[in-house]
Amino acid sequence: MKALGLVGSGRKDGNTNTLVDKILEGAEANGHEISKVFLADLKISPIGDCSACRKAGRCSIEDDFDALMNKVLDSDCVIFGTPVYWFGPSGQMKCFIDRWACRMVFDDEGFRARMKSKKCVLVVPHEDERLSVAEHLFAMMEKSFEFIEMAYVGKIQTKALRRWEVSKDEAALKHAFELGARLAEMEDAKKATGSVAFNFRRLAEDT
Repeated sequence: MKALGLVGSGRKDGNTNTLVDKILEGAEANGHEISKVFLADLKISPIGDCSACRKAGRCSIEDDFDALMNKVLDSDCVIFGTPVYWFGPSGQMKCFIDRWACRMVFDDEGFRARMKSKKCVLVVPHEDERLSVAEHLFAMMEKSFEFIEMAYVGKIQTKALRRWEVSKDEAALKHAFELGARLAEMEDAKKATGSVAFNFRRLAEDT
């Protein structure tokens, strides 16, 4: 199995990357091929005028999106890692997902067929103690996975502000590793069996 980590944080030594790394470490320990991309290292432009692209018969945006999308399509599992920015994903992550529409404009059936049942995991650290701070992020990302029929097999949500904080959190690191080690056996979370969701750091109950 090929597992690809997408880090949507600008911090290469931050909490998002630490958790994505630990999941990939677990996958590699179980014999899977792993790779990772920092979205901030790439040029992925915002979605433009789709009508103009339709008239031209091709996407007119020249950037790194196609190369990254091909890596995603070539993977069996994608780990999406993003901090919470203004109650949603990072701009880098949101921009990348917006651009999926560029593929769907010209090859909707083929794109959906290649994304369907591809496993995905969502990693979300945030500074707020409340779980609800990420509810809109999860709703947006999970709806996107559902729409494209990916197999959403697990998530990790944890409170972490300082860039070293997760690296000191033994419980989060342990479960992230275990999640990665179990990727091959896990099923779509909608089936209620085999899926994994972890919430750490004794997050305060929402009122």
